[in-house]
Amino acid sequence: MRRLLGIILIVMGVLVAVATLGGTFLYQFMTGQEMIDSTSLSIDGINQIEVDTRSSNVTLLATDSDQIHVELKTEDKRTKFNTYSHGDKLTIEVNQPRFQFWDHLITWFMGEFHQEVQIAIPRSYHGELVVDGSSGHITVNDLQGLSRLLVDNSSGHVNIENVEADFFQFDGSSGHFTARQLTTKQTEIDISSGKVVLEKVTGQIRGNSSSGSIIIDVDRLDAPIRWAGSSGTITLRLPEDASFELDASTSSGSIHSDFPIQVNSQSNRQLRGTVGDGKVPIELRVSSGSIKIERSN
Repeated sequence: MRRLLGIILIVMGVLVAVATLGGTFLYQFMTGQEMIDSTSLSIDGINQIEVDTRSSNVTLLATDSDQIHVELKTEDKRTKFNTYSHGDKLTIEVNQPRFQFWDHLITWFMGEFHQEVQIAIPRSYHGELVVDGSSGHITVNDLQGLSRLLVDNSSGHVNIENVEADFFQFDGSSGHFTARQLTTKQTEIDISSGKVVLEKVTGQIRGNSSSGSIIIDVDRLDAPIRWAGSSGTITLRLPEDASFELDASTSSGSIHSDFPIQVNSQSNRQLRGTVGDGKVPIELRVSSGSIKIERSN
């Protein structure tokens, strides 16, 4: 038994040594200095842009140029990006090598490769933008007049700021989601685990969450708000002059409102009533957590 244990320890020691030395060599071979690759493309006739970022961090922003500009910064020499168009659709795809045994050892000892993608989209573009990520952060800034903005990210933070679209949809598994100055006709959010912050948003809002706190700060209440959560507090901040019809319920937690509500039905776990003319419906549901309706500062 002791001999077997000794053999196991020796083998583990050899593997660690090989991984450290070999991993360092391969890391230097595959990385070296940061590489920058870029291209500019015409968007004439393009009505849909699809971005597949894999695990790269990506920033999408507006430019005054009449061409879309893509720039990749990476420490991994094997990572490239491709662009191709079919009909009115332009696809931008970051191609990363499939993880092999040595890749896992390298990232274990040396850390993850640093990769950044920046995509500048002409302000004149008013079509659909689709962003698909897996484990990197996604940032979208200053894009106005989009028909649809669809963001899907498995793991990583997503930040949206000063964006206008007729329709916005976010689907995420884990990671925080933040949107500031988001103007839409309709917003749909589905997130499994992570904090959601919607600040100074307008338009209809519909959301579902499994775990994490929800903060919704509405700049102008003129469309329905519906949110259903499994676990976590829902905080809704409304303008001083907001008029709405409230239907709020929680299985475990409390319900509080800063607004004087004309109550139709009330219990420890449910509150139904109207504020003002009650034209805008607000429906909030949470299984485990509290609900707060506050006045905006």
